[in-house]
Amino acid sequence: RLEFMMGEHVLPRDMTVYQAVQQFGGAGSGFTDDSDSDNRNTSMFGSPGIWARIHTIYYRPAQEEPHSSSKKGGECSTDLLGKKGKGGKWHSKRKAPDELWNEGSPPERNNPLINFLADKLPREYLQDPSLDVLCLLRVLHALNRYWYTLYPNVSRNKPVLPVTEFINTKLTAKVNRQLQDPIVIMTSNLPTWLKDIGCVCPFLFPFETRQLLFYVTSFDRDRALLRLLDAAPELGVTDTQERVTPDLDRKKRVISRETILKQGEQLMSELSSSRSLLEIQYEGEVGTGLGPTLEFYSLISKEMQRADLQLWKGATVKIGIEEAMEEDEAASDCVEYVHSDSGLYPLPIARNCKSSHRTKIKNKFQFLGKFMAKAVLDNRMIDLPFSQPFYQWLLSEETSFDVADLKGIDPDIAKTVTHLQGIVHKKVKLDSDRALS
Repeated sequence: RLEFMMGEHVLPRDMTVYQAVQQFGGAGSGFTDDSDSDNRNTSMFGSPGIWARIHTIYYRPAQEEPHSSSKKGGECSTDLLGKKGKGGKWHSKRKAPDELWNEGSPPERNNPLINFLADKLPREYLQDPSLDVLCLLRVLHALNRYWYTLYPNVSRNKPVLPVTEFINTKLTAKVNRQLQDPIVIMTSNLPTWLKDIGCVCPFLFPFETRQLLFYVTSFDRDRALLRLLDAAPELGVTDTQERVTPDLDRKKRVISRETILKQGEQLMSELSSSRSLLEIQYEGEVGTGLGPTLEFYSLISKEMQRADLQLWKGATVKIGIEEAMEEDEAASDCVEYVHSDSGLYPLPIARNCKSSHRTKIKNKFQFLGKFMAKAVLDNRMIDLPFSQPFYQWLLSEETSFDVADLKGIDPDIAKTVTHLQGIVHKKVKLDSDRALS
C-alpha cells in the first residue's frame, strides 16, 4: 500500500492529480493552502504558472504510525512531464498533519489570563507617567473578567464588577473631541496615543467611542468622515458655512432576486479589492439607493442560513415563501432554514467526505468572510446570529475553550459532558478522602 506526497503534504486518496498540482504545486516550498485562492489571479484552469513548472510527486509505503524513526531505502518519484525528479528531498517519514482531524488529541488549553498578567504593556509606547496605571487597569480588568479560571472546579461566571465600571468618562470625552473634529480626520492628524490606548485598553471607552475609533483608524479618510457625519450631522457645517462632504466612489449593480446568492458571490469576488460604496438595484424594479441595498444584505443573510447548504449546526425549520400576486399561481414550496437557540455554529464535516464537498463548504465560508467585511466597510447590518464560540474563533481565542463553551455549540452535548465531568470530580474527591479508603 502506497501513499503519495507533494512537498510536505500527503495527498488524500480521493484527490486527483490536477487538484494536487493546483493546491500544493506552488512555486517554492513555502506555499500556503488555498484559503486565499480568490485573492490571486486564478481562473478555473488554475494559475498560469502551473503549466510552466515541473511538479514532482513522490510515493512511499504507507506509514501506520505518524512518526517514523528513519528513512528506509530510496524513494521513487514520478514526474508529470516525464522527467526524472530529484531524489533525496525526504529526510523523515513523518506523516503530514490533517487540517481537520487530530486523532482525538485536543490542543493544550491556555488560560486567558496569561496574556494580561504582565507588568508591561504588550507593545512599545511613548514614555508617559500613565503607562503604569494603564497596565494595572488592564490586569484588573482581566482578573474581573476571567477570575473563575483561578479556582478549580468553578464553572464560568459573570464578571465581579460590571464592565461599565472601567469606563473612564474624562478620557472618553477627550477622545470624542479628537474623533469629532472633521479637520483632524481630513488631515489624518490623529494622535498616536489614541490608537495605542484603544488597542490595549479598549474597556476604558464605551462601545460608540470604540466603533468610531475603529472607523477612523482602520478605513480611509472619506469613509471615516462619512461615519462621523452620520453620527453627528451638525458637524458637517464649519465656521465658514462650507459643507464638509466625503468624496466616496459608488458602484451600482443590478441583480436578480431569484439567484441572489449566486450573484452575491460573484459580486463579492468582483469587488473584493474595491473600496467603493456598494449600491444594489433589482431587475425589473425601480427602487435604488439605501433601501434596496439594506435589503440585499438582509436577503443574503437569510440565504446563507438555508439548510441545503449544510453550513450550520442546528434544527431545521420550514418557512414559506411569499406567494405571488397572481391568483392563479400556486403557492411556492417551503424552504428549510437552520435555527439554533444558542446561535449559528459551523456544521462538523465528516472525515470521509468528498474533497469536492469540502471545497464547496470552504468557498461558502470564504464568501461569508468577504460579505461580512463588505458590510463592516460600508456600515451595513447583517442578520446572522452567530454563537459566542464562533466569535471567539474569529478573535483567535479558541485556545481558551473549555466545557462551558459547548453550550454555544451543542447544548445537549454540553449537558452530557458536564454530567460526566461531575462524576469525575466526585470520583477524585472520593479517592482523596482517606476516611473512605
